[in-house]
Order: sequence, then C-alpha cells, then structure tokens
Amino acid sequence: MLINVDTSIKVAPKMAYTSMDISSIVGSSIAGFFQGKEKFWVYDSDLNEVKITDILLKSVEGAMENNTMNCTLKIPYRLKSNYAKLFTVRYRWESADKNQVIDVVVKN
Repeated sequence: MLINVDTSIKVAPKMAYTSMDISSIVGSSIAGFFQGKEKFWVYDSDLNEVKITDILLKSVEGAMENNTMNCTLKIPYRLKSNYAKLFTVRYRWESADKNQVIDVVVKN
C-alpha cells in the first residue's frame, strides 16, 4: 500500500486528498468490490469528526481470470490551505457477505 497527499485533483480544487494505492488485493473481484459497502471518516487532531461533503474518488482494475485487483482511493480530508493541523483519515470497505474487510487508518 502506498499512501500520500494529493492536491492536484481538479474535481474539488479546494480540497487535499489522502491517496491510497492498494496493489495486488487477492481473493476479491472487481464485481465483488463494487457490491460491497464503503465509508470514510475524517477526524481533526483532537479526534473530533470533521464532516466532509466531497465524495470519495476511486479507480479499480484487475484481471478477470485470477481474482486479483488493484484499487486507488482518493479521500478528501482537508482544505489545501490548512497545513497547520494533523488529520486522521479512516477508510472501511466491507464485502456484501461481510467475510472480507479493508480497514485503514492514516494520520496526515
């Protein structure tokens, strides 16, 4: 997993995004990934939840024959101009049958 801050996205030019590149997820398919439920939360440095109205951006790719996929997530978490505070970003994906979970917490 590769995580960094992305401020180059043109969809919401005022927001900075936490970018998560998850490679070689084994045991799930693209269809299964899209059937699952996902949610993200953002917390300030005092762990108070920050309401974010912008949407999560994602790109999913994989091969049909081997149940391996790659996923890139872009999670909006702060204004580009707000460099002073640290934020905690949590992303959770759960398969439709609740047998598979991705749960990631990142501090930016």
